Amino acid sequence: MKKKYTQLLFTALLGLFVFNSCSVGNYSKSYRNSATMAPLVRLELSLDDLGYLGEETVSIKYRNYIFFKTIDSINNHPYMRRVENNGYLNGLNDIRLSKKLNMATYKVLEDYPQADYFVISNRTINTQKMFMGKIVKEYATIKAYKFRK
Repeated sequence: MKKKYTQLLFTALLGLFVFNSCSVGNYSKSYRNSATMAPLVRLELSLDDLGYLGEETVSIKYRNYIFFKTIDSINNHPYMRRVENNGYLNGLNDIRLSKKLNMATYKVLEDYPQADYFVISNRTINTQKMFMGKIVKEYATIKAYKFRK
């Protein structure tokens, strides 16, 4: 009796995995974020108060399989687990990056260490679904600004 339930459970799980992974295709998502302020703070700035330093595109490519995730490249360089460069851009509402894409922001922080303000102008997610997994490529364009004195 126990063996029969085990076989039934195994068959049900196998069927679930097969039906779930049969939706193969390419998907793409893009986000544009606007810079917002906290509701209790009013800071009036204009473009005359900010100096544009430049923009940088950061990227990450990774694979998701049933039970594990593998990072292939960060900023178009092969990912090495022994060498970790992490940067974190945090904000209230205007900076929304995934945990994995946040690993690639060290490039912006290294290239523009004098920047005071960052704005994400474009974010793209490309997903290629495969059998029992997917390949994901995430890109973000980040603009750097400095306050003028």
